[in-house]
Amino acid sequence: MQVAEAYLAGLEKYIAGGGDSSHVASVASFFVSRIDSAVDKQLDEKIAKANDPTEKARLSALKGKVAIANAKMAYQDYKKTVFRIPLGQARSERGKTATAAVGLDGDEK
Repeated sequence: MQVAEAYLAGLEKYIAGGGDSSHVASVASFFVSRIDSAVDKQLDEKIAKANDPTEKARLSALKGKVAIANAKMAYQDYKKTVFRIPLGQARSERGKTATAAVGLDGDEK
C-alpha cells in the first residue's frame, strides 16, 4: 500500500506541475504462487503433526488457496488507492481519462 501511495503522490505532483499524465504508464505486480509455496509448506508441517482426521482435512483444504485470497485483498486495496478522488479530479481537470492496470503474476511452483 505504501508503494501505491508514493506512486500516486508523485503522479499528483507531476500533474500539478503541468505534467501530462497521458505520457505515464505503469504496472503493479507481485508473485501469487510464492505466497502459496510458503504457506503450503507450513500447512504440510501442521498436517503431518495433526492426529485428528477432521483437522487434517481442514488444513488440506486450505492448500493452494491463500495466494488467491491474498491477491483478492490486494486488488481491493488497489482499487481504494488508485481510484481515489484527488487523482481522478486532477486528471479530469486536464481532460484525461483515468486508466490503471494491475498485473497479478503467477509463477510455477
